[in-house]
Amino acid sequence: MKSKAIEYFNARIDRLKPHYDPAKLFAKLEKTARKIGAKSAYAILVLYYSLLGGNVPLKDRAMIIAALGYFILPADLLPDIMGLIGFTDDFAVIWYVYRRIRGSVTDDIKEKARRLVATWFPEE
Repeated sequence: MKSKAIEYFNARIDRLKPHYDPAKLFAKLEKTARKIGAKSAYAILVLYYSLLGGNVPLKDRAMIIAALGYFILPADLLPDIMGLIGFTDDFAVIWYVYRRIRGSVTDDIKEKARRLVATWFPEE
């Protein structure tokens, strides 16, 4: 039997899912990786792979979906077309959630993120 809290978070996650699409996430990440830098790309990938990993608490999963969805959204508080300044709000959300979940991130997830970032930033 599910608790009320789990039902509540499942409902919230279901409401966020239309804004989160892995294909859109990777399309935007590949397009903007050079602008946002290796560290931010790494944080986004850690969030993505943590979501797939399944050992993240439900409320953190909801935050990850919301953060990645916000990164994907073309219309946000500061439009991304404003250059690096336009990504400031996205960074704030991504880094907040990253810091919140980093204690539960496995070495395997970190390595997957590092390998993909290395394809975009071979010099680092």
